[in-house]
Amino acid sequence: MKLFVVILILVLLIFLIFEYKNKKIFYSTNFFEKFVHEKIKNDCSEFTSHLVDEDIPNNVKRKCFYIDPTHDIYKLLDSDEVKTKLGFRGYELSVDVPVEYRVYGMGGHMNWHSDTQLYVPEQYELIYTIDNTSDMTFKWKQPITGKIQSLEPKPNSILYVRANGAPHMVSEITDGSRHILKFVYVKPGSVYSTSSPKKPNAAFFARSSATGPPVFSSILK
Repeated sequence: MKLFVVILILVLLIFLIFEYKNKKIFYSTNFFEKFVHEKIKNDCSEFTSHLVDEDIPNNVKRKCFYIDPTHDIYKLLDSDEVKTKLGFRGYELSVDVPVEYRVYGMGGHMNWHSDTQLYVPEQYELIYTIDNTSDMTFKWKQPITGKIQSLEPKPNSILYVRANGAPHMVSEITDGSRHILKFVYVKPGSVYSTSSPKKPNAAFFARSSATGPPVFSSILK
């Protein structure tokens, strides 16, 4: 009987550790050197005239621009230096989900949700805040306890969550705007799930990237 209880406790502990590890939110401020952050900000300002409205569930008044894989911002996010700093050494940017420059304006928000699993194994979705003059709040439910936590993402900060991880939301913006980069890391050999939503429209990606600005000098210099 005692052995059974010990095993039961160990199984419960393993479950709780797994639950916490896979459903926590990672958040870091002052992620890039100042000159790199400024370079990203300046480069993305060139995309503004090419932003298009997104018609996606859970969000309102969000505009986006798909960043071409040849652009220096894309190369930066796929660099070993950045991935190692984030703890994703050996991972790669998804070739199915583009790197997006997103702008949330007045009324922009996202309802409570957990990110859909697109891959086997699950992908990690990352948000880099370029600029934030808004009054929005990012909220999530802590694993195990379900307690609601919140933060106001600062410029040059980054956060990520695992697919099927912590439920989270973005409160409605009533003042200002928020500019972000959204991208996805996957393990090499990950399989895009056939039960997942359709991949981004290739024609839209080609049109969006083709109308963008030329590639700038290396952001890593």
